[in-house]
Amino acid sequence: ASDPRRARWGWIIALALVTIAIFSTGSMTALFAAASGALAVGAAFLVTRTGHVVRRRRSPLAPLFLLLLLGVGLLVLASSDLPVVDRISRYREGDVYVVESVDSRGDQNSLVTSRFDDFLVFGLGLSSYSGPASDLNETDAERNYGIHNMHLGLLYQAGLPAVLGVLLVLATAARQLATLLRRVDAEFYLVALALLGGFVAVNATSLFQPISFDRFFW
Repeated sequence: ASDPRRARWGWIIALALVTIAIFSTGSMTALFAAASGALAVGAAFLVTRTGHVVRRRRSPLAPLFLLLLLGVGLLVLASSDLPVVDRISRYREGDVYVVESVDSRGDQNSLVTSRFDDFLVFGLGLSSYSGPASDLNETDAERNYGIHNMHLGLLYQAGLPAVLGVLLVLATAARQLATLLRRVDAEFYLVALALLGGFVAVNATSLFQPISFDRFFW
């Protein structure tokens, strides 16, 4: 039988390493996606844990110690000079490069939202190009597809039917996950929670990255 203490410390070490890696990327999207996934897992655990968690007598100090450890770790990371912390600080201070980088995504997305009635029912053709969006006066052959929101980008390229199809696939997957969390054996409950966290995180990423052509998303 595996040692629960060793497994618990292994989980804490893995969590610490992954958290440091995310903070080191400099990507605010990655941080947002990870936080979204973690919150979804926490909420799902509170709602569905009945029948899946074996009740054991344990000291109430253990969860308090874990929360304190996580809090201290996040405080240390937030006060560090890791790339994502530096990027958030520069954005709050009005750094031109970071602000323009963030604002450009809204400008590109507005190409879709402001001209839906003109050409977005059937789209303009699929393309995996992820460069900056260009002038709408260019021909379709010269047009760049740089929309950062995956769903708006797909609407721009393939039209409303394609977006509805993708949303149907994602809604079906979410429904299957919800069913799995209620019916899965206790042995695989944590695996189901991990699947849910990954599902939420990758879809949070899709709100800020055009990942419809990336295999890791599917």
